[in-house]
Amino acid sequence: MSQLENRLDLYNVLPGTFGTLRKASGLIHDQSAKRAEGFYKTISQSDDLKATPLSEATIASLTKSLQNHWKNLFDGKIDEAFVIQASQIGQTHEAHGITPKLYIATYNAITDALIEAIITRHRWNAGQAASIVTSLTSVMLLDIELTLTAYCDASAIKRHNASENAFADQQLDRTMDLSVAINQSAVSNARMMNVIEDVDRKAQSISAAIDQMVSGISHIAENGRAAADNATDAITATRNGQQTVKDAVGSMDDIAHAVSDASGRVDALAEASEKIGEIVASIEAIAAETNLLALNATIEAARAGEAGKGFAVVAGEVKALSQQTARATEEIRSRIVNLQGETQGIVDAMARGNDAVSRGQNVMNDVAREMGDIGTKMEDTTRRIADISTILDEQNKATDAVRDGITGIAGQTGGQVAAIRSAIGVIGQVEGLIETQVSELVQYEIPNRTIRSARAEHAVFFKSVAELLAGLGSSADIHMGDAKACRFGKWYDSPASKPFRHLPSFDAIRAPHLAQHEAGQAAITAFRNCDIVAAEKAFARMETATHEVLQKLDQLANEARNITPLAEAAE
Repeated sequence: MSQLENRLDLYNVLPGTFGTLRKASGLIHDQSAKRAEGFYKTISQSDDLKATPLSEATIASLTKSLQNHWKNLFDGKIDEAFVIQASQIGQTHEAHGITPKLYIATYNAITDALIEAIITRHRWNAGQAASIVTSLTSVMLLDIELTLTAYCDASAIKRHNASENAFADQQLDRTMDLSVAINQSAVSNARMMNVIEDVDRKAQSISAAIDQMVSGISHIAENGRAAADNATDAITATRNGQQTVKDAVGSMDDIAHAVSDASGRVDALAEASEKIGEIVASIEAIAAETNLLALNATIEAARAGEAGKGFAVVAGEVKALSQQTARATEEIRSRIVNLQGETQGIVDAMARGNDAVSRGQNVMNDVAREMGDIGTKMEDTTRRIADISTILDEQNKATDAVRDGITGIAGQTGGQVAAIRSAIGVIGQVEGLIETQVSELVQYEIPNRTIRSARAEHAVFFKSVAELLAGLGSSADIHMGDAKACRFGKWYDSPASKPFRHLPSFDAIRAPHLAQHEAGQAAITAFRNCDIVAAEKAFARMETATHEVLQKLDQLANEARNITPLAEAAE
């Protein structure tokens, strides 16, 4: 396997990487020339180049080279000619004093802006955004490594006659810059990993929730259909009840007619009773007159003597008959009076029955109307339930589509997690190479090597805590300890630091250095106790302190360049 192939494999740059980048070609490919132009304009305005500013011709030449170089990079034309082109750019940078620090800072600014634009453009597709950003980070890390390697090689060739210590002195700062940059990239990847894993967890949770919602909607739809069927049965029963009430109303009408007819007949019977009473009164009058005549006849018969005996017998019989008639007439009158009382009771009962039937008719008519209204409302309810069932069926289909989409996102984020883990592994390998190089460099007699190497050590500390919180590392792998236990902390309180204690940055670094270690240890302790909220708060404090520590260390290293330590061995 060739050296180029090793590098492509190291940074996980695959043929599919460039197809992924094409998904954001409008941001990456179409604007690469403009970004290259801004790249060297930014560099030319740096304070680092004020002593030896770049000419307009140099800026134009560098811009043209970088435009062509980036076009080949994003188009996937990475071959030996591309490596030579990267080497030429790196050599040109070395010749014009464009340091790795300045180059990496500008490159990171361009990359961060591009990543932000990609995330903004693809914010509704987190999986695709992460895939594009991962691919972009891989090819740009490869580009940085090729260019900086060429820069370092050019620097080595330029200073081949210098002593090993002088070379190591110069190489140390560059290695520190590269180490800080690599660790910053590792922190960014750890954060991205944390975000994508969070997206993945939320996608899984949403998918499970949607499954429950689909189940619930299906159950509701099924219940809705059952309710619609029950409502249909209720409508049928209501309509049947309404018809039954109508039939009862008809029967009540018949009863009312019968009661009315009977009432009329009873009235006729009462009238006939009254007429019979009148007849009985006539009979009573006749009986009374007959009795009076019989009495008179008896008197006359008595006057007639023996001749009137026969007449007297007849008169006695007539009298007896009239008395019998009177008694019979009295009994008839009594019976008629009773009959008239019963008839009046029947008439009254008939009247009450007629009133009750009328009220019953009104009530039954009201019931019929109410049941009609109930039937109408039940029909409307049935239609609404049917509409709800239809809507729920459509909602069920929509949630199925959403579930499929969420499942797809979960699959994509899972793939991106693996890709970022691979990229982090690659960065870890690069860090190992840098650590080896630093270990070798600090063996040389390099002035102020503890100050200058401390930047990388504290950047690694910050990166290790970031990876721990992202679930990519173990607390057992972090050996930094407290502020006085690290190599810089031991040097800070030792006699070796005396020549530097008058420098402004020496006192200024004490507080952020202590704050970084304390916040880092607090984050580690909170993470071990599974208190993620406290760990993230401590990490935020550590991030602020780390930026200040790196800045103050850089300032201290610059201020200490003209100071000769009393005893290098003390470091």
